Amino acid sequence: MEMLYALIFYGVFSLFALAGFPLMRRVTANVYLVLGFSKILGLIVFAYAIWLASSVGLLDYQDRWLIRFMFAGVLVVGASSVRQSKPVAALRNVMWLEGTTFALYALYLFVRSYHPSADGTEHFMDMAMLSASGKTHSFPFTDPWYAGKTVNYYYYGSYLISLISNLAAVPYALAYNLALGLVYSQAAVLSGVLAFVLTGMKRAAVVAGFLVTTAGTLFYGQCAIRGELSGMPCLYRSSTRLYDPSYIIHEIPSYSFTVGNLHAHVLALPFFLAGLGLIYVLAACATPTVALCLMVAVSFATSGMINSWDGITLFCLLGVLTLLKLYECRSDLRVAGLWVLTGLGSIAAVAILMFPALQHFEIPLLGVGLAPGFVLSHGLRNVQYPTPFGAVAGIWGAYLLMVLLVCSSRGRDVRNPQFLASVVAGSLAILIGIELFFIKDIYSLTNPPYFRANTTFKFGYQAWVLLSIAFAACVGAAVGKPGWLRTAALTLCIVVLTGGAVYPVEAVRQYYLSSKEGRELDASAWMKKDSGDWETVHYINGDLHERRVIAEAVGDSYSRHSRITTFTGMITPMGWQSHEWTWRFRSGEAAKAPPERIAELSWAPVSITAQDIASLYRTHDPAEATRLIDMYGIEYVYVGGLERASYPDLDESKFNVVGRVVFESHGSKLFAVR
Repeated sequence: MEMLYALIFYGVFSLFALAGFPLMRRVTANVYLVLGFSKILGLIVFAYAIWLASSVGLLDYQDRWLIRFMFAGVLVVGASSVRQSKPVAALRNVMWLEGTTFALYALYLFVRSYHPSADGTEHFMDMAMLSASGKTHSFPFTDPWYAGKTVNYYYYGSYLISLISNLAAVPYALAYNLALGLVYSQAAVLSGVLAFVLTGMKRAAVVAGFLVTTAGTLFYGQCAIRGELSGMPCLYRSSTRLYDPSYIIHEIPSYSFTVGNLHAHVLALPFFLAGLGLIYVLAACATPTVALCLMVAVSFATSGMINSWDGITLFCLLGVLTLLKLYECRSDLRVAGLWVLTGLGSIAAVAILMFPALQHFEIPLLGVGLAPGFVLSHGLRNVQYPTPFGAVAGIWGAYLLMVLLVCSSRGRDVRNPQFLASVVAGSLAILIGIELFFIKDIYSLTNPPYFRANTTFKFGYQAWVLLSIAFAACVGAAVGKPGWLRTAALTLCIVVLTGGAVYPVEAVRQYYLSSKEGRELDASAWMKKDSGDWETVHYINGDLHERRVIAEAVGDSYSRHSRITTFTGMITPMGWQSHEWTWRFRSGEAAKAPPERIAELSWAPVSITAQDIASLYRTHDPAEATRLIDMYGIEYVYVGGLERASYPDLDESKFNVVGRVVFESHGSKLFAVR
């Protein structure tokens, strides 16, 4: 049955190609860009229309048959456009591209089946966002971990996956892992397409796809070799935490796909690449068109709503490209004006498209800080600032060397040099920028040694993608010509691919092959060990068709607390406390508060709610329980093994007075109290 769901999920996503095909055909004649990016562009446009209609109250997101009918209508129009257009490619090209995509999807799911559970690290957070997104009637939805509060975290990527899940009627616990396979395969293929259209070489496409999604850093490669020699294995976690303690984080996609978190920066990956694809099309144009500018705006807005860091990077790349275009057409004021309007118009259009999301989102940031000044003012020492040379060389060194060698001698051999120049310039700006500046967030305010961990993490992620594509393009440009450059490029490529292959081998061995779980794709598989929780979740998913407020034990982050609401899309008065604390961080108040009070600004209401839920379970007084139930709008109370362990003095009898048992399994009980 899981295999059937996997095929249906993939098939529904693939149908978006019919929606995206006429859009891509309108802005480019490049067959590989059309075939490669049609699916993701079709999803971007259709999903935005559904989200916007639901956000302004014109559409109930739970009217799934209406949405399916709308989807079918879009497919009919798209299919008609395909029939009327001239053939864009030989069937062989289509089969190769689609076959590669599906093979990568199946390969990832095969590996993932060895360790499918969304349990540990921040899997619960991602699962809660996915299930809540899928069951809401409108956007933004009520925070699944904070009853009565609107979600204040990136949810748009989770919404996109829920849309595919709802169209395909796939359970969210399965969609979680299927989405990982989809993101992995799309990221590999789209980065490969970009490298191919830059060089015309399939080998360059393979290199780009491998580096972007699967390869590790040379830093980890040498760590693993030293570990083998010393008898102390280098753990796969060392891919992102380079030192101990590691005050900086350099996560790359291969680590993300190993642990399988559906974080915003992971879900954003294929959409970021779609934005790059449109920048490629812009770079190839002599003058921009209105249709292309509109597609750029919708694509950039989507990336920004999934992960705002991606939106910032895409705008920077567009800015670099605009400057290059202005220099190129400096003698033609009319064309120069069009490019200026393109840049400014894109910013305005993206702001308008994102407005419905931004008006409900409070950004928990205090702006941008100057890193050297922060280090001096706080007297920080040995916090990996500036980034140690070993880390820079071990992560970026080979990529930068390849780009330097090729771009200084044969950059003209690349088919779209302005695009490559924009990518390289954007990458360098990121690597230099994270040494000079940092984003002021709750971590830099409450734990100064980690002041730039989030900055190096999020922007470094994009730098890896950009430099991987640039590296592959430069390899393709170099190997096409004989001489010392070809030899140097091939040697460097072999080193990078060999060293990069160390991580996936170790990751599969350590994370997947060591797992004791059964072979499946259900992200809730870990819960089978607790039959009470497992069967209660299935009861709620099958019988409660609306999102309800369910009280369960409150705990801190990275625990198994909030497991019922996480896997059902329901709402609990308080979930992971530390996560809610960071999401509810009020930057405006923090800017005026003394340093010693910053941490408690958002923590107080979170802590009070957690204490009230503890009182609900512990009190012997039905009247007091009723007061707390009314205060938080609680409709159900769950009592399972974790509740009894979290509150040893739990008094269960009062729930029989204020409510009744509607489901019971292996000692676990779900009480309806309203």
